[in-house]
Amino acid sequence: MANATNTLKNELAGIYVLGNASRAATTTWHVGLFTGVLDAAGTNIGTEVSGNGYSRLALSASDLSNTNGLVSNTAILQFPQASGGSWGTIQSIGIFQHATDNAASDLFWFEVLDSSVIVNNGDFFQFNVAGITWTIS
Repeated sequence: MANATNTLKNELAGIYVLGNASRAATTTWHVGLFTGVLDAAGTNIGTEVSGNGYSRLALSASDLSNTNGLVSNTAILQFPQASGGSWGTIQSIGIFQHATDNAASDLFWFEVLDSSVIVNNGDFFQFNVAGITWTIS
């Protein structure tokens, strides 16, 4: 299950505890793949896969369900095919507010995979239905 980052916790405290309602709702989230291990502070954010056909995967509200505060994907989520080379060994995923911003302040959730996955040239990386789940904890 994906974990909330310090950025998300600070945003929620600002909105719900301090009454700062200036933030607009995010309508599209972006899933990134990492060869390093992410944490709540965004450590190893520089290890996101790049090149060889990689791009973050966009998720809209219609791709997600919310049951008692547990959010999960409702369809298979497949990244583009690795082309022109390997993506390396994927160890973590990050869920971002933007498609390309690679700052810890844009990372809202992260998950270290139970088992790392090697993505070679020609491979696809995907999550099955409910393969990504997250909550605020």
